Amino acid sequence: DILSQLDQIKRSDDPLAMQAVETLLSLGEPGLDAARLALASDWPTRTMTGLRVLLRGGRALDAELVVRRLRTRMPGRLGGKALDEFLAFDPVHATPALLCELLEHPQNPVRTAAHRALAGSPHPAPLSALSPILRSRNGDARYKATDLLSSISGVEATDLLLSLIDDPYPRVARRSMEALAQREDPVITDALLALAFGDRWILRSGACALLAIVEREDTRLESILG
Repeated sequence: DILSQLDQIKRSDDPLAMQAVETLLSLGEPGLDAARLALASDWPTRTMTGLRVLLRGGRALDAELVVRRLRTRMPGRLGGKALDEFLAFDPVHATPALLCELLEHPQNPVRTAAHRALAGSPHPAPLSALSPILRSRNGDARYKATDLLSSISGVEATDLLLSLIDDPYPRVARRSMEALAQREDPVITDALLALAFGDRWILRSGACALLAIVEREDTRLESILG
């Protein structure tokens, strides 16, 4: 049958795989049933074919099936390509909240695709959906969320950046320092000085705040330490 033939195809963008999509679509409901089975497969070409069929001709509930599949571990490095396909064909269900959630996906290609989509949006990521990712146990997820946070204005976003300045993952701490160095918010300088010199001993948070102050001086040509 069509699905077993897909097992002989290694690349999901092979012309034969794309032909299988059209064939399943032409079969109507039996083709959709086959696509639902294929979506759950651990074979990349089957999974991608099922996803493509359901995005192009599936029912409303099939979009939820695709979302549930995207949340799980995908075969090989298919996840990023699958999410890109989902974004192109179903922007209604590809909400910013879902993309923020996928920043914590167990596979990097999905995290990268979600970050790319959020960073390329004309609207900033919603803080309500981004904030939980900043507390993720996955350092790369926190980094990608911090990068998105850096483009959000307002006191709440600034406070979150300050809280990340001594994150144990160096890329997160570095990205928060870079963002704080560039922000216009006038209270940042006082907040960084308090972090840097508020304790008797210079702890890690104080050392990171001091680095951010130096970077703020260089970036904004602003004399802070004198």
